[in-house]
Amino acid sequence: MPDNVFRLITLGRLALVRPEGGEDESLGKRRRKLALLAVLAFASRPIERDFLLEMFWGDQEEERARHSLSDALSHLRRVLGPDSISARRDDVSLAEDVRLSVDAIALSRAAASKDWQRVTELYTGPFLDFVHVESSPSFEQWAARERDRLQTLFVRASTHQCLALARNRQWDACAELAARWLDAEPLSADAALYLLNALKAPGTRDADGKALAAYERLVTRLARDYQTAPDRSVSALAADIAQRVAAAPTSDTDDANTGTPSSAESVSSPADPLHQPRTEPAPVPTAAQQPGDSSVAPTASPPSHPRRRLATWIGIAGLGAAAAGALAFAAIRGGAESSSSSKPAIAILAIGNRTGDTTAAWLATGLPQMIVADLSRSTAVDVVDPSRITQLLQRASRRATDEISLGTALDLGRRLGATWVVGGTLSRSNGAFVLEFDVHDVASGKLVRPYVLSDPDVMSLADHAAARLLAAADAHGPGPRLAEVETSSLAAYQHYVHAVQAADEGRTLDERRELDAAIGLDSGFVAALRLRMSLSNGAEADQDTIARLAAAFEHAAPRASEHDRLEQSVYVALRNGERSRSEALARLLVQQYPRDPYSYKMLADVYVTHGLWAAADTVLTRELALDSLAAEAGQGPCAPCVAYAGLIGDLAAEGDLVDAEHAANRWIALQPDLPAAWEALSSVLSYEQRFDEALEIARRAAYLAGNDPEYRASIGRILLMARRWHDADTLIARWNASPSRELRADAFDLRMLLESERGQLHAAVRTADAFREHVPDAGVLQLMKGRDLARLGDYAAATQLYEAFSHAHPMPGPARSPASTLVGDWARAFCWEHALEADAIAGSGDTLRLHALADSIETISARSYYGRDWRLAHHVRGLIAMHDRRYAEAEREFRAARWGAAGWTRTVAELAQAQLALGRPRDAIRTLRDGYISPLDAMGRYETRTELDFLMASAFQRAGQADSARVYAGYVRTAWNDADPEVKQLLAQLP
Repeated sequence: MPDNVFRLITLGRLALVRPEGGEDESLGKRRRKLALLAVLAFASRPIERDFLLEMFWGDQEEERARHSLSDALSHLRRVLGPDSISARRDDVSLAEDVRLSVDAIALSRAAASKDWQRVTELYTGPFLDFVHVESSPSFEQWAARERDRLQTLFVRASTHQCLALARNRQWDACAELAARWLDAEPLSADAALYLLNALKAPGTRDADGKALAAYERLVTRLARDYQTAPDRSVSALAADIAQRVAAAPTSDTDDANTGTPSSAESVSSPADPLHQPRTEPAPVPTAAQQPGDSSVAPTASPPSHPRRRLATWIGIAGLGAAAAGALAFAAIRGGAESSSSSKPAIAILAIGNRTGDTTAAWLATGLPQMIVADLSRSTAVDVVDPSRITQLLQRASRRATDEISLGTALDLGRRLGATWVVGGTLSRSNGAFVLEFDVHDVASGKLVRPYVLSDPDVMSLADHAAARLLAAADAHGPGPRLAEVETSSLAAYQHYVHAVQAADEGRTLDERRELDAAIGLDSGFVAALRLRMSLSNGAEADQDTIARLAAAFEHAAPRASEHDRLEQSVYVALRNGERSRSEALARLLVQQYPRDPYSYKMLADVYVTHGLWAAADTVLTRELALDSLAAEAGQGPCAPCVAYAGLIGDLAAEGDLVDAEHAANRWIALQPDLPAAWEALSSVLSYEQRFDEALEIARRAAYLAGNDPEYRASIGRILLMARRWHDADTLIARWNASPSRELRADAFDLRMLLESERGQLHAAVRTADAFREHVPDAGVLQLMKGRDLARLGDYAAATQLYEAFSHAHPMPGPARSPASTLVGDWARAFCWEHALEADAIAGSGDTLRLHALADSIETISARSYYGRDWRLAHHVRGLIAMHDRRYAEAEREFRAARWGAAGWTRTVAELAQAQLALGRPRDAIRTLRDGYISPLDAMGRYETRTELDFLMASAFQRAGQADSARVYAGYVRTAWNDADPEVKQLLAQLP
């Protein structure tokens, strides 16, 4: 680094180091000015003055704020040089030749070049740690986003660098880095495993002692800060070390002198999954393991993966060994590792069905769920969801309904961290159900108490069983009544259980059907109403259905639990556009129900809706670490389903496809029979343009989902993304001949998408009209029809269509109650439909209309709950600037309008065109690549892949890359071979 360069330190602390050394004292206590310098240094383009005024002096009057900004810029110039900052009338930027280096920027560049060692050297702590700007949420959000991004880069680098150090047996360096990694990511099992392995590697008693001391510190920290325990793999490794220490001779002088492990203190084998970090993603199945045609067919079993070897460990013998190791470790620690809670934790095993009635077979798993639902409403006990036990048994090649011996039950209880295990059988006698169950203490194996209960109503039977367990736990008082707060209909509850299972597996259509059936049987079934309401889809939702569900929930409110009421409050605040309140309520939900995965999911959903993807990632990562078994069998109702689906979506939205693919592979390795996991991986691979793999995996997902129409629909969209027009034609013909109403509806959708890709706009309009005859309220195809009408030059018809569509759901009147208002839904629909209108008619040149639409969208967007809508006015103003040839302004507006990496693909396309107009084709190419990171659905269906290809061909041509330009031009010519004349004339513009 040149000697005449200033160094801005942003990692771990905030300081400016002068070229000659030493921190600049004039800025040392003026942290706001240093923070301003950091913001300017990170900006890739000039920053508007108004933005800086709001970020740093938003609580001051405008004149005073402008004076403060000018003063700060003058001070920075005095330090860095008079030409270091360029300040124009409207924006501010650092000069390109400013003598300044920034550690965080250097770290980002090192990560981009995969110089992992350099990344770990540069990361000395959180970005702008303990740096705050009072009354500035925009600064806090910016800093938090960068902090999370840089920490993620450090964690990623640590995984690579620790592995390299371990392979080279550089144990001290590995331990030092792993400790820093664990400090940044305390819940990381991989970091803890690297640390313990590196510390114990010398094989001496002293080394083992250091490893156990590090484990003690981790246990204390997780219990204090996160109310959880280390991952089971970490605890198993610690128990193994402790057991070896207990078995070793009292003197280890010889070993200490030689530094060589004794036979009893051997370093764990790299092949041992219990002792090695889980850093490798599951391999993607090869073509040989998947069906090769476009139909959905059975496939081979998922490929082998290191995680799958855990099945042996989870087997009965392995459970015993793990428990023995844990007991040995506890003995050495003198009982120091006690539960963070004095409450008993109860694990209820599957209840054997001896009724002889096949229609009651579902009670083998349903009855434990009912009892758990009862117990979970009490603060006197902790409960383990039966699904965790089921998943553990499945990994040991056993069924949940198999009889379980007492020894196996106790081993399961130890694995689950339970205090008691409960098992029993259900039979019938004289028209009543008879439940016989025993309660055993896990630690001693002794029988706490046997019970025999009888009741003709299963719901009441579950209540009585829960009351007995609470009484045994000295939690006196009347137990909660499931029959009173949930449903008195067994059939309704059965439909609800099936709906939850469908949700976990990603079968949304079945989930909706089962919930509708449950609500039809009991219109006051609160849990079913809540789940059904969560399936509504904002701007495209059936507003009548939302209103009906909200009214039903209000009516059933007296039956709702505190959890239900708080969850509903979050939902209503979110949908009414109360940003801060919805986030605060969602955080409160997690605080009050810290072991409920769906509480975390709701908080993550709120963050995602507001565009806070990094914050959502953090929440979902915490959800996966709810307890040490979350990564093995899931906490509650399928914790991996809840967390991984959200994580993958967030990472893809941020454009981080590498980590998204890694997360999808981990999910598949964990739950290889879950269609949603394979669907997620298929989506990510399609974003990466790996269409052959994406199609194979999408077919596997469809097969696992029982050929669910929604999974088949994704196959059709991938075919279009892969430009396989003929295969898409064949699939549409199959769907049209299908007896499935859903598939026939999907055929219309896929046909219109295909016609748009081929430039056959007249045909696409006819398809939208034909679909409306079959499904009158089919909105999305009508919105696409408006786009196609405008592309054909009929702007008046497009305007009329969008306006009619918008007025079909007028603004809600005076609120009868908070739940019945949901103004945010109306605002979201208003903003989206008018933004589509503005985008469609931009070619007409009616800037007066565009200005009016931009102003309306900006005003109404404040009432929408969807963060995308808050940016839509920028898109419209960008269109106006493009029309007026103010391309620099257009670029700024389109950047401000972007929603994630791809988001609304029309914004991506327009931004690229602005960059082309500014003579920056390479920037346009980078921008356009983001446009492909989106499915041809939702916000991705309004810009065809062929149109992206058209722009890409032009960008490559202007960048002097003729070969690439010809490739993309070839894609366009093939697609538009039979296009409408209005479209085909554009071919003359191709290279």
